[in-house]
Amino acid sequence: MEYIPHLQAKDHIYGDNVLVVQKKRLEEKCNLHWHNFFEFDLILEGKGYQNFNGKEYPLEKGVGYILKPTDFHEMYVSTPLTFYNIMFNENALSDHFIETLLNTSEDILTTLTPPVFEHISYLTHILDTEFNENNPFKESCIHNLSETLLMMFMRACNLIPRGEYVAATPIKKSLLYIHTHFRENPTLSVVATVSGFSANYFSEIFHQHTGQTYKEYITNLKLNYAKHLLKQNKMTSTDVCFECGFSSLSNFLKAFKKQFGVTPQEYAHQ
Repeated sequence: MEYIPHLQAKDHIYGDNVLVVQKKRLEEKCNLHWHNFFEFDLILEGKGYQNFNGKEYPLEKGVGYILKPTDFHEMYVSTPLTFYNIMFNENALSDHFIETLLNTSEDILTTLTPPVFEHISYLTHILDTEFNENNPFKESCIHNLSETLLMMFMRACNLIPRGEYVAATPIKKSLLYIHTHFRENPTLSVVATVSGFSANYFSEIFHQHTGQTYKEYITNLKLNYAKHLLKQNKMTSTDVCFECGFSSLSNFLKAFKKQFGVTPQEYAHQ
């Protein structure tokens, strides 16, 4: 069985932090993996390429990308890569921007123009300094710097929030939580707690808001993620079933065929 290592936020975003900033050097292949948090990488020097959701992209100075919890990648090195790495959870940015990231189906990756690269790399350098020192207003500086540099990067990717910012409702907060944790099979009661409602009331208003029951919504997220993984040729239907959070292969096969009209194997070979 093909196993994709899962990097967990609790092992990488430590303490009370909502993000971690590091300057890294990679000299050999970084194997295929995914994480239950977000990651931003900005290549400073070196050359290589990466498998990003089954597609191949070059890695060189000026390339930046954001990995969502539904993305997976592996990195290949031609000459050692030096890059800034920011790992962050859904609490690091305003809900408006996290929602924009989660609602984007395309890979979030681009090669920055030299002026934009200089701006973003400079902001990332300051963020790295703030993160590793204990200066007054540290938390505020980190929040404002990270939002600014990531918004600039999203703008460079033509990834623009839809409409004006509206304060997050309890249901919107629960949807953000679901999108980042659906593979862990959070129960309705757990997600209701995130929104601050009782399980029964949450179930009722969730259906009113989404047009789906909680179970249907979670299942649809898993099935759409399964389509994503099936294009990764290394993975079998069984691999994909359990990577998506299904506990039964027979249930996965039945749900996939019902939703898309083809079996997972047939879809993988389309």
